[in-house]
Amino acid sequence: MKLTARSGTVISSTDVLRRCIQKIETAISESKDLDELQNIHNFQKAISLLNNNLHTTVNASSRIVTLVKSLKNFRVWMNRNTRLPTFTTG
Repeated sequence: MKLTARSGTVISSTDVLRRCIQKIETAISESKDLDELQNIHNFQKAISLLNNNLHTTVNASSRIVTLVKSLKNFRVWMNRNTRLPTFTTG
């Protein structure tokens, strides 16, 4: 499990979010009423992308949390089970 791949997913998701918001804002400004808005293809596509993006971001974030916890547990284990060599003079 690579942290860089998961964090890249989160960064990419932020870009998708920005683009979807722009499409939604455009669709809202161009529609006359709610019925018309719901029939605009870009609006529906942006909403669908946001839902998919949310799932992807939650999944990647959860994996990052799992990885960080594993690294913390490993560090604790290493601290308990690794002894530094002692040097004596003389």
